Amino acid sequence: MACGGSAWAAKAPEQPAGPDPLSAFVAGKVAQGAGDWTAAADFLALSLKSDPDDLTLLRRAVLINVGLGRTKVALPLAKRLVAAKDGNPVALTLLAADAVAAGDEAAALQAIDALPKDGLGTFMRPLVTAWVKARKGDWPAAKAALEPLVAQPSFRAMAALHAALIEDLAGHEDAARTWYAQAGDGGQVLRVAMLRANFEMRAGHPDQAQAAVAAILQADPRGPMGDAARAALARPHPARMVATATEGLAEALFDVAAAINQEKVAEVALLYTRLALHLDPSLAPARMLAGETLSELDRDGEAVAEYNAVVTELGMKVGEKADAGLLWAARLRQADALARLKRTPEAATILKAMAAERPDRSDALVRLGDLLRADNKLAEALTAYNQAIDRLGGHANGGDWFLYYARATVQDQMGHWPEAESDLLRALQLQPNQPGVLNYLGYAWSERGVKLDQARQLLEQAVKLRPNDGAIVDSLGWAKYRAGDVGGAVDLLERAAELKSRDPAINDHLGDAYWASGRRLEAHYQWQRAVRENPEDTLKAALEEKLKRDPAAAR
Repeated sequence: MACGGSAWAAKAPEQPAGPDPLSAFVAGKVAQGAGDWTAAADFLALSLKSDPDDLTLLRRAVLINVGLGRTKVALPLAKRLVAAKDGNPVALTLLAADAVAAGDEAAALQAIDALPKDGLGTFMRPLVTAWVKARKGDWPAAKAALEPLVAQPSFRAMAALHAALIEDLAGHEDAARTWYAQAGDGGQVLRVAMLRANFEMRAGHPDQAQAAVAAILQADPRGPMGDAARAALARPHPARMVATATEGLAEALFDVAAAINQEKVAEVALLYTRLALHLDPSLAPARMLAGETLSELDRDGEAVAEYNAVVTELGMKVGEKADAGLLWAARLRQADALARLKRTPEAATILKAMAAERPDRSDALVRLGDLLRADNKLAEALTAYNQAIDRLGGHANGGDWFLYYARATVQDQMGHWPEAESDLLRALQLQPNQPGVLNYLGYAWSERGVKLDQARQLLEQAVKLRPNDGAIVDSLGWAKYRAGDVGGAVDLLERAAELKSRDPAINDHLGDAYWASGRRLEAHYQWQRAVRENPEDTLKAALEEKLKRDPAAAR
């Protein structure tokens, strides 16, 4: 039966409706697990329309929207959650922070009072309370709020920093100086040093400002941290870095986020970083931390956006509250994130521009070499590494070992072994106990059948440093095999295969050692395993030749 066009059009189906609430909730969980928090938030919004009082949905929606930096969206959701007597610490901290910014002390204290007394609440309650009191100019109450943290060794440095900032804001110079000195033992070494140097420069004590950043200048003389330290000393009359109680609370939330991030809990660290940025969007170190945590969560596209924001903000403000060192670090991380996204040309453009801007620095060239090496552009990578080493001017230090190691790997891949060997020896001279260099050089000598005693010594040293590294244990086993110690090789290669069971090179080596020791069937099994693990073409061809051997006829 024929159907005319108009008849067919009359029977066209209606547009499908959106997902039902349960499907939207499940889709949101899947999206969050896949790292797409934007889609997760959108699906949760659909679920909440159907069931606006569901605490599980509200909790998840608050966390995801805060994690995305959508704090304006999260605020009404947090209010609904707290009104239902849910003690979610992120929701309560968001409400407290927003109340501080609005000058609503009563609302802020109410939210703080509902925070848990354990977990993150242990240090969130005193810190937020202190800055609420500082917001009203009640300096004695602000300092008293920090006393529970001062009494605990693990929190003392953080408490000391905020006591210093509060005393500084109150104009109590001597008390601030005392507390700044005690804050120097904390984990945020650069940030504390910069705050302390800023204080001393404002107080007219450049010599004490120099002392505050001396360790930074010594540890990172040519890097972004050293640049930041020098910038702090170059401003005789700098602006106050933490000028209000709202900025102080933002600093506190950033410190909490940084402490959490050191415990490798990136998702939670991101939430508190977003809360800090809700109060002070111009807090560049917090935005840098947001980028770092996003990269740890494999969300490099969002990380790039954070680094772009830092570059834009600091590029407009260098000479005021911002510093060139942080700007430089942001651009390096911007390039790193682009590289992980396989946006190699964009990353290379940034790094080449940086290298041209600062002919006294080598770090952008090192990053460029790494980028080109990963892209298998060996000749261009070698040029970048050569230029970086030339810029050292014969003044390499222990931190420069990787540059020589990286150039050695490129030289080796290009067939320039004498040059590669020289670079590896130089890397070891700079860092004698670097396991990666010990392993590379020791294995290379073993493969070439030269300096076998020295190779074994290097590899034994590497194994002592990293006894559970399968690749390094494999290298020592292979060195023993090459030296004729088949029994010793089997023991080590079996251990390597346990540590790294799906490595085709290790399986291949163990197969060779089994074959040499007369264990022919086991050798075939290991070679078959190696083939199944998709080895590189050269190794695959060698394995296929070995598998043609007849284990029964060879007995």
